[in-house]
Amino acid sequence: MTVLKYELMFRLLTRAAEIAAEPGMNASVVTVYKGVVKTPADAFCKNHSAIATAETTLGKDKRDSGVAFEALDPVYKVTRSVILAFAPETVLPNTLKSLETDTDKLNAIETIFGVLGEHSNEAWADELLTGEFGIMGTAAAKELRDEIASNKALSKARGLRAEAFEPAYQSFLSWKRVVRDALGPRSKQYQRLHIPSGQRKAIEGSSKPLAATVKAPEATAKTAEATAETTKAPEATSKVTTLEAEAKAPESKAKTPEATVKAPEATATLEPSAG
Repeated sequence: MTVLKYELMFRLLTRAAEIAAEPGMNASVVTVYKGVVKTPADAFCKNHSAIATAETTLGKDKRDSGVAFEALDPVYKVTRSVILAFAPETVLPNTLKSLETDTDKLNAIETIFGVLGEHSNEAWADELLTGEFGIMGTAAAKELRDEIASNKALSKARGLRAEAFEPAYQSFLSWKRVVRDALGPRSKQYQRLHIPSGQRKAIEGSSKPLAATVKAPEATAKTAEATAETTKAPEATSKVTTLEAEAKAPESKAKTPEATVKAPEATATLEPSAG
C-alpha cells in the first residue's frame, strides 16, 4: 500500500508539472506552482526515482553475491575441515549455508582468513590462502560487502523519499485548490488531479485517506482536551473532600463541652468518706 501511495504521488506531481507548463495557463496557477509546489515536488520526484536505481543495484549485487557464495560453499567446507585437522582446538564459524544473514556469512569468511593468517608460516595455511579459498573467498567477500552497501543505500533512499512526501503532498493540495478555483472543478486540468474514491481506497486502504491526514491535528487537539479534563478530576475530588471535612468539624466541636461537664463527677468520686 505504501509503495502504491508513493506511485500515486509521483503521478500527480508529474501531471502538475505538465499542467503548469501548458501554453496560456492561468497566471495564478503558474505562479503558485513555481513558488510553492516545484521545490518540494522536485525533491520528492528525485528521491522516488532514486528508489528504482537503488533497487536495480541491489538486485544485481544480490545475484552476483549469490553466484560467488554458491561457488565458495564447498571450498569453504574443505578449508574449514583442513583447519580443524591441523588446529583442532580452533573455534570456527558454522558452514556458510547454516548462516542466515549476509553479515554472518561475511564475518565467517573473514574469520577463516584471520585464522589462516595466524598460521601463515605453515605450509598448509599458505596453500589455502594462495589456492581456491584465497581467490574465491576474496571474491565472495567483496560481493557480500557490495550487497550489504546496496541494501543500506536502498534503505536510505526510502527514508529520504518518506521525508519528502509530506511537504510535496501539502504543497500539492494548496495548488490543487488554486487550479479548482481558477479553472473550475470540471476543467480537464482539475480532473487530471482528482483521485476517485475507489482508487483512494485501493491505495490507502480508506475511502478518504488524504482527508484523514489533514484532520489528524483536530483529533490530536481533542485528545489533548480530554487529557486536560482528566487532569482536572483530582482537583474536583480534593474540593469535595475538603467540604466534607469542614461539614463534620462542628459535630466534633459540639461534643467537647459534654466531656467538660462530666469532669466534676469524676473528681467527686475521689473525695474521702465521712467515716
